[in-house]
Amino acid sequence: MVLSRTTVRVLVVAAVVTLFTFNYIYITSWASNDLSSTSSIPSSGDMTYEYPGYDVLLAFGDSITQIGDDPNNGGYLAHLTRHYERQMDVLNRGFAGYNTTGARAIVHRVLPKTRSNTRSSALSGWYPWQSSSKPGKSTGPVIYNSTGSIWPSRNSHFPSSARKLQLCIIFFGANDAQAEGEAGHNPIEKYAEDLRYFVSLLWSPDSEHYSPDT
Repeated sequence: MVLSRTTVRVLVVAAVVTLFTFNYIYITSWASNDLSSTSSIPSSGDMTYEYPGYDVLLAFGDSITQIGDDPNNGGYLAHLTRHYERQMDVLNRGFAGYNTTGARAIVHRVLPKTRSNTRSSALSGWYPWQSSSKPGKSTGPVIYNSTGSIWPSRNSHFPSSARKLQLCIIFFGANDAQAEGEAGHNPIEKYAEDLRYFVSLLWSPDSEHYSPDT
């Protein structure tokens, strides 16, 4: 039997309409089921993010460290980042204007914790080396560096966890070496005592930052 052209056209149109109808019904049904199941999807507040990464080289220091990852200045961290690429992640924790006394006040928020915190306060035992008469927040001590700015600033951020700390560079002294009477000056005995304290935080078994392999 030979079909006429009109009959063929009618059959083709009917097939196309049927195909689109079935596709529409399927898509509508799938979308309805998908939307109804979104209540089981966790919100962003319930999610945790774990980023794969290398072990860490942590540099803790003053402005020399803060600008140390700027290749335009020939920063030493820029060179270390290049040297240790795909071996260690280099973390810059440089604070311009700080001497070892100011650094001692924040070191517990810089070094990674390797055990539960037993300290009553991360800033306990701190004695300001600048004037304490400057206005500040009423909740806890306010730390001023030698440039007169308040720490922590709006952009300060300290991660709550870290990967294994392989290398730690403690690089202070430029501000401690200021002339006696200047804001950042530290006697050499105090400077040496603070450096020994920083090392003890990593090597003392009683420290919450104990990391004997660093």
